[in-house]
Amino acid sequence: IGICTQRCPEMIVAILAIIAVVGGVIWSQKGAENDAGKGNTNPPAGATVAEGYRAFGNVTAKAGAPTVTVYEDFQCPICAQLESAVGATLGELGAAGDIVLRYHVMNFLDDKFSVKQSTPVATGAFCAADQGKFMEFHDAAFAGQHPEAQSIPEASLDAFATKAGVPDITAWKACVKAGKYDSYVAASNNSAGEQ
Repeated sequence: IGICTQRCPEMIVAILAIIAVVGGVIWSQKGAENDAGKGNTNPPAGATVAEGYRAFGNVTAKAGAPTVTVYEDFQCPICAQLESAVGATLGELGAAGDIVLRYHVMNFLDDKFSVKQSTPVATGAFCAADQGKFMEFHDAAFAGQHPEAQSIPEASLDAFATKAGVPDITAWKACVKAGKYDSYVAASNNSAGEQ
């Protein structure tokens, strides 16, 4: 412990100010993380963290139609196999109102492999949903799935939107670049373990 000189009070004030700023930043980040975990996100229309995204939300389900909930990560090879095996059938049943089809889109493989694939593709799907093209983008993304454990190139992501027939690609790109639905995807992923 040194002897306090004439500048000691000013140094203490400076140190306390730095601690207050750092503490405020950490507090703010933790608050945002907690809010996202509680569902205070920016969900796409027709979605909640607890219930997922309802595909074919404009279709009135038939009386007694069961709800089918699919949990998937756009980077997951097993999810792509599931989509290949039953995706078209689920889509037909959802479009006909025979089932209520809900998706919990997850991003757990991004963290596992420290890459950026699951989240950008999921956000791309919800940005496509803003223009009425969720299922088309969803199907294009699984049909052209990028290899697991690799970040997805922007050109591949753009190709999914083009194949899906997203009407306003410029608006879609702006939505993806802004990460409009990143926090929703993270919250959906985190809530899946609570289901």
